[in-house]
Parts: sequence; C-alpha cells; structure tokens
Amino acid sequence: MLAGPWAYGAMNGAGSGPRWQVRVSRFISFSTTHRLHSKFLSNEENLKLFGKCNNTNGHGHNYKVVVTVHGEIDPVTGMVMNLTDTKEYMEKAIMKPLGHKNLDLDVPYFTDIYPFFSWYNINGKNGYKTDSR
Repeated sequence: MLAGPWAYGAMNGAGSGPRWQVRVSRFISFSTTHRLHSKFLSNEENLKLFGKCNNTNGHGHNYKVVVTVHGEIDPVTGMVMNLTDTKEYMEKAIMKPLGHKNLDLDVPYFTDIYPFFSWYNINGKNGYKTDSR
C-alpha cells in the first residue's frame, strides 16, 4: 500500500456530521512478453520494421499499476475498502491474466488482435503522422 503523500483525507461537512473522504492507493508490478510481428510482411520486412522487438522469442516489459480507492471512511470498520479485498481484486484482474505471460500466446484478448497495430500507427508507418500538439 502506498502511504505518506499518496494517502490523504478531506472533511465532508454533509450529513449528520463531518465525515472524512480519503484516497488509498495500492500498487503492483508485473512482467510480460510479446513479439511485434505482422503476418502480412516477410520475416525480413518484420525485422526491418520492428527491429529487436521482432525477436522470435519475444521481448519483455515491466509494468507498475496503481489502483486508488476514494470514498468516505466507514465509521464501523475505519476503512474505505478492505485492502485485502483490493489485493485480491488486483490479483484476479491483473496478475492472473497478465503476470509473467506471453501476450501473443497466453492471453486470449491479445491473440485476437494485431499487437503491432498501435506501434505501427503511432510511429507513422501507415503513411499518416499523428499530430502531437
């Protein structure tokens, strides 16, 4: 759980008396791998376009995810949300499907899309340049 400057409170004067509004954040980190490769290009064209990201064994990324819960402190429990529940939700929604997985092979959502699409468009390889203003 993050503490210090990441957790703060503010008084809410509505209702029968002042109630504290707080934000509590928890973070996790995980690693994945994938390969940038287009079935519409030759191996040579893929290598030229994607470079080391076209490695046949893939390449990895490390991610950090911060989940922040905001709300009033429950007067009975003293919590906005049970942090054990938050941890379990993050495990189920993030770690189980993505942690230490090959996105191209192990994650159904990514096997059905072309992983190179965003990279290809962002880098202007489609003939269109993104306006960075």
